[in-house]
Amino acid sequence: MKQLFLLIFIFCASASYAQRPDSTFIKKDSSIAKKDSLPLKKAKKLVVQDSFPNPKRAVLYAIFPGGGQIYNRKLWYIKLPIIYGALAFGINRISDNSSKYHNLELNYINKVNGKAPDTSIFPTIGNASADAIRQNRDVYYKSMQESYIFTVIGYLLTGLEAFTSAHLAHFDVKNDIGLKLKPNFETIPMLGQTGGVGLTYTFK
Repeated sequence: MKQLFLLIFIFCASASYAQRPDSTFIKKDSSIAKKDSLPLKKAKKLVVQDSFPNPKRAVLYAIFPGGGQIYNRKLWYIKLPIIYGALAFGINRISDNSSKYHNLELNYINKVNGKAPDTSIFPTIGNASADAIRQNRDVYYKSMQESYIFTVIGYLLTGLEAFTSAHLAHFDVKNDIGLKLKPNFETIPMLGQTGGVGLTYTFK
């Protein structure tokens, strides 16, 4: 009889142990699930990063005029005509002022040395004195230098605009930004709380 009870006890104990879940497998499965979730998180980060332009890449593309604006894809079809129009105007001013400066420089040398003037640009330059030619030469030299400076600044501004536009694309600008105004009440010592004319504004 004792042997029968002993066999029943061993059978029940083994059955209960067989039904007990193995904690090592659960830990392994949870670690696998965590490992599997990591690529998903990385993929989500990559999707978020790819949806916004990179400011550094925008500057690199801006080496070619208008390339940064095309990379940012933000109103590039409006910005490109403005950029190319401004650069074309600057290059045209450089060419015009440079040709006139060099012509006046040549005519000044010819006037001093008693040679025939070059009337290809200024037809009446033969009647001008050496001092007048020199003064006009200096004016066009200054205009030529200014044309170079403004054209280079315009070119640099295209890169700055591309960088700024790409950088601001990462900011979350919501539509519920508003301004709330309310009366202002101030507490004055010796008098307590009094009403005054004023407004307090807060952003919500």
